[in-house]
Amino acid sequence: MKISIISRKNQDIKWGGDLRTFETIKLGLQELGHEAEILSTSTDLHNTDFVFLSNTSLDLRPDNNVLDLLGIPYGLIPFHENYIQYHSPSKGFFEFVKKCYNETLDSTVKYEIDYLFENPNVINYFEIPPRKCSLINYNTIKNARVCIANSPTEARTLLRDCPKATVETVLWTPGFADEFTSEPTNEFLDLTGLKSKSYILQVGRFETRKNQLASILATKDLDIPLVFISTKTNALDYEMFCIQSIVKWRKAPTIFIGLNANPCKEGPLQIIPMPNNQKLSNSMLQSAFFHAGLHLHPAFQELPGYTYFESVAQGTATIASSWTTIQDYFSNPNIDGIIEYCNPGNLQEIRDLVEKKFGQSFSSSSVHPIFKRTKKEMAQEFVNIINKYKN
Repeated sequence: MKISIISRKNQDIKWGGDLRTFETIKLGLQELGHEAEILSTSTDLHNTDFVFLSNTSLDLRPDNNVLDLLGIPYGLIPFHENYIQYHSPSKGFFEFVKKCYNETLDSTVKYEIDYLFENPNVINYFEIPPRKCSLINYNTIKNARVCIANSPTEARTLLRDCPKATVETVLWTPGFADEFTSEPTNEFLDLTGLKSKSYILQVGRFETRKNQLASILATKDLDIPLVFISTKTNALDYEMFCIQSIVKWRKAPTIFIGLNANPCKEGPLQIIPMPNNQKLSNSMLQSAFFHAGLHLHPAFQELPGYTYFESVAQGTATIASSWTTIQDYFSNPNIDGIIEYCNPGNLQEIRDLVEKKFGQSFSSSSVHPIFKRTKKEMAQEFVNIINKYKN
């Protein structure tokens, strides 16, 4: 059987979590003896048996129309974001903090960061309506032979937004952890000048949903270095505002390691370009996660968030967001005490968890059952579902 995945365009397959998942599925299908390919558009299809469209955050109608004309059955790997839950609060959080930064004073309110510590619900007054992706793609979701969610939580969100969708669930295999096969090196410490277990780490493109701003503000008065690793972003206004917020509010050293970034040092802020303007190597990322005293990622939305897997695999204490789907993977407190969960808009809660978990010691959690799932096993679940729905 030949299986094709239509992915988003112009992206490096080894960076985005969804794209790395597709690569895992492809390799697993090939291990099972099937043909598998990852394409950027349905017009590149040739003699395929089943197609997966991906990412309901994008307009999938053009590819859907091509598949209908060709008579090719399709499914969805949706990465279906819960826009109703997160989009408005994440934007409201950003808008409120901007007013605090500018020390806005109107006839009713003097805007201060302390309000967010005392009452995180204040962001609801500054919300922006959510994107209508689910409505745009409604028929594409409904008419798909099957939609494969990566967690029960995502499946529920998908059925809420399209009750007539046909939904199955397959947990991701974090096969990328195979990349971290050697002993961690000290190369990240050499790059930054930091000491092992002395810093807080957050990895990911600067976006409101990834919520770097909450990490900056919740830790602003803590004497702990904070490190961000980020590739290029489309949200340059948010990235620049985060940098300005570091200078205004953070007291301890804060390092931003970026792709094609310009070196800079101002107050607590240090900007370090990625070596040779290339994405950090696997060994460098492993070193960053291993030596962190805490991995902090209070995202408003992740499905489920590969950086959580990466930190847990290295035995690094982790604060995750209760609004993500990672709890479907790490849910047993007896096994999964390495992770604790926060409300992504609650700065006091995040700060309290940072003070609790920073420096906690855990052995490598790669023995967790989720890390034992192979690419082949994950791919076989996809094949079983395709065979069930393709005709």
